[in-house]
Amino acid sequence: MLAAKNGDVALVRSNLQDAKRRDNVGRTALMFAAGHGHPECVEVLRRHEENMRDDTGMTALMWASRHGRLECMQLLANEAGLQTLRQTTECPKGATALMLAAQWVHIDAVEYLLPLEKDILDENGNNAFHYAKFPARRIPNNTLLVFLGEVYGMAPNHRARPEPENNMCSICLEREKNMMFAPCNHLCVCDVCAPMLNMDCPICRQKAKRIERVFA
Repeated sequence: MLAAKNGDVALVRSNLQDAKRRDNVGRTALMFAAGHGHPECVEVLRRHEENMRDDTGMTALMWASRHGRLECMQLLANEAGLQTLRQTTECPKGATALMLAAQWVHIDAVEYLLPLEKDILDENGNNAFHYAKFPARRIPNNTLLVFLGEVYGMAPNHRARPEPENNMCSICLEREKNMMFAPCNHLCVCDVCAPMLNMDCPICRQKAKRIERVFA
């Protein structure tokens, strides 16, 4: 496992008799190689440890996606669709590699996994958009939010449909919108989400000169 973690592919090859061994929480050498971004080791180990899970149900693909290791993820595509088996401090039961990529804001990883896992929900009925709204790094990434919002039909797409007629914030879809972008005059987000958008209007994508509160 240490050889896989360090990317020593020669040592990995010479110790394949230890394949399928686990550490004290069920992790395998393939998981360490994937999580630390060593595709050469992943290529060797996947023939022996593909589809294995740790104690929470995490796969090597999930470890790679959590850390944004795109090249390793591409080698582990056969594990797509698998879900975690229990709740952890990071995510509920039923999370996927796509959800972990969204949670840790790895946009390239999200784009790769979307065709493979887009329609899967966790045990709470949440998709990857929910994980992007409440990321591990606490501050949502506007680019990822808008991208996944359009994919899941949960945020406005100015090219395809007009601004929503309801009063809900177009980012969180939970609080009442009360902040207006100027000079475009789009009233579309709440005061909690507005500071996260870097002055970029989510409706027209224009850079605002100011954002004004219009309701208390």
